Amino acid sequence: GDNARLLPGVYSPFALSGLRGVHIITGGFSGDGAVIHGGVKPRGEDKACGIRVSGCPDLVIEALIVEGSPGRGIRVTDSPRVTIRSCIFRENAIEGIIWGACDDFALVACHCVRNGTGDNDRAHGAYGSYGSQRPHVLRCFFKNNTGSGLQLNSTIEDGKHPISGAFVEECSFEGNGVSGTPALSLVSVQNSVFSKLYFKDNNAVATLFSTVDSVPCRRISFNDYTDLGTHKWEIRKVNAEEIITEPGVGWRPGEAPRPDPPSPPIPTLDLASRV
Repeated sequence: GDNARLLPGVYSPFALSGLRGVHIITGGFSGDGAVIHGGVKPRGEDKACGIRVSGCPDLVIEALIVEGSPGRGIRVTDSPRVTIRSCIFRENAIEGIIWGACDDFALVACHCVRNGTGDNDRAHGAYGSYGSQRPHVLRCFFKNNTGSGLQLNSTIEDGKHPISGAFVEECSFEGNGVSGTPALSLVSVQNSVFSKLYFKDNNAVATLFSTVDSVPCRRISFNDYTDLGTHKWEIRKVNAEEIITEPGVGWRPGEAPRPDPPSPPIPTLDLASRV
């Protein structure tokens, strides 16, 4: 695969397709890195994206800020073993990040904040979908998204492809959800572990299980979690089986979340001319 290091600046939206093992990295959280601002509609799709990825196995995107898309911040499909690390997804009209049909997807040390700025008032910070197996969400921060901070939803109606093997650990959820939307939403998820979670001031119950009749949520374990919000820890179950909850000693982040830096005042750059 190839490495692409983006210089500081504000870049136009872009798409990646049919590449293997590409690593894109910049300055990210420091506030002097690369920002992908806005979004465009890929051909044949009805929603804009800041970054659109399809058919790119083993892709790594590290330390980007993706903001201000009239649709989604980043959408990834049909791309196994993708890692998104140390990125900020903020103030996008729909989801901050969504992935589908991406086995072994990893979202690590990312911030998903203030997504759902458009007409869709229940847009999630991060959304794993379409039967993506073994997703890992580690050390992430979800704040003030109008939908759930994180939703894992199989979204396959034939009932044969639930998401299985999810592992979510050391994640914080603050101020997410409107009109009953939970901070964490699971639909057709099985054989998964959620450990060391921190909930504060979310606008709905901490966790929701809901699923189509043919695909129950099953064999899910919650352990070492803390809820400091106005809602008592609650699991709403619809067609859910073998759910284990063990709050243990609870969990809190060891340090304050990293900053949410302002966009640098640099003219928009064409990514194609820099990579």
